[in-house]
Amino acid sequence: GFLDYPFNPTDKEHWESQPQNRHGHTTLIPIIGGGLTSQLMGSTVLSWMRLQGRAAESWGKPKPPDLWFVYRCNPNISFSETDKMGETMATFPFTVAFSYTQDETNHFADLVLPEAIDLESTQLIRLGGTHYFEQFWDSQGWVLRQPVVKPQGEAKDFTWISTELAKRTGLLEAYNTMINMGAAGLPLKTDQYDFSLDVSKAHSVDETWDAVCRAASADVTGGAASDGLNYFKEKGFRVKPFPKINWYLYPRMEDLGLRFELPYQERVLRIGKELAARLHEQGVTWWDRQLHEYEPLPTWKDLNKLWSEAYERAYGIKAKDYPFWLLTARSMQYAWGGNVSLQMIREVAANIAGHDGIMINARIAEDMGI
Repeated sequence: GFLDYPFNPTDKEHWESQPQNRHGHTTLIPIIGGGLTSQLMGSTVLSWMRLQGRAAESWGKPKPPDLWFVYRCNPNISFSETDKMGETMATFPFTVAFSYTQDETNHFADLVLPEAIDLESTQLIRLGGTHYFEQFWDSQGWVLRQPVVKPQGEAKDFTWISTELAKRTGLLEAYNTMINMGAAGLPLKTDQYDFSLDVSKAHSVDETWDAVCRAASADVTGGAASDGLNYFKEKGFRVKPFPKINWYLYPRMEDLGLRFELPYQERVLRIGKELAARLHEQGVTWWDRQLHEYEPLPTWKDLNKLWSEAYERAYGIKAKDYPFWLLTARSMQYAWGGNVSLQMIREVAANIAGHDGIMINARIAEDMGI
């Protein structure tokens, strides 16, 4: 009678004892599942610490990637201990960055390449409906981002770049299979429609997005329409009403006869116990601190104390000498790493009050002589 959730298995028969990647998300973190986006939620800090020989001792120190692509992100300022991050990046044999402005990560790149920016390239983007952070929409559907100017110089649409990489590395069939499964936003084949790409061929940017647009038209209309890229280029979007009742979870749970598991989360406790048993059978004890998190009833934790002790150990200071936490915040004009490398966005940012400085309560600052 509870909501289902695709936990990674922790029973003896099905637990994945061999990590798929450097942070071992399918081995260590059952609560993030094994879907297309699960890898993003693994402990990426663990990857970097393993590369530095500072974590997961029983798994050994992994090799750096032979070839590292960096795209619309700047990991060297996304973690603490940036000096150690830079030292680790410097050991990578070959790094390729797609970027327009120099930053702390592409500083280490052996090759910096352009890509067609958002005003020069194509992408179909989901609009409205339920989402991981909000669902207060009156409509749901799809909207097209399309080129309004031609790419400058030798810049290419990233769909072309990724297709060429797949073709030249012998991964074309697997690449097209993932697009057919939904890697570009939604599946190209369901019980209602089939706009699958031929997995044996390389497809152009327009061919790829035409198939995705056809699937989107069928998705919005319940299979009644199959208009492709040209329709979206002309109309810009395709939506259907989103009932306000879907803003709320409770009515759906009532319809299905489900009940809330809270406050006692037996599944979480059991999964934690099973994970502990599996890891200890392998001689893994370095994850024990994280295992304490699997509680049926969450207990309050003094996170300030946790950070204070970490800083005192790392920097030889007394936390009480520092009365404030300095927090970073994302400026409105930046979509995380998605457009941070564009000079135009930097020029916009320069006109946003507080963007390039530290904001502090004026009275407190005066009391401290700042």
